[in-house]
Amino acid sequence: MAEIETVKIQLSALWVAVALTYLLGDVLRIFAGDFKPGVIGDRPMTQEITLGIAALFAIPIVMVVLSLNLDQPVDRWVNIAVACCSSSSTPLVFRRTPAGTTDSSSPSA
Repeated sequence: MAEIETVKIQLSALWVAVALTYLLGDVLRIFAGDFKPGVIGDRPMTQEITLGIAALFAIPIVMVVLSLNLDQPVDRWVNIAVACCSSSSTPLVFRRTPAGTTDSSSPSA
């Protein structure tokens, strides 16, 4: 039983590390001068983008709580599923369009 509790604490610590890594990336971007208020990439900040970023940041926080409170078999599969979804969607969220080109997936203005 003590081994399961140790694993739960380790998983929670890993989710905390993910959240802090997201925060570190934002802080470094601001200090590097690669930050324009109200703009992400070359796109203006919208409520939808803000909601998406908030959801992305909330996932690790929610997973800390779930990792400590779910039963072991459920906890294992929830952690695997959320980690796979998070790691596969993060490159899509943070993709950058090279300067001078347009993103074909964005609507034309």
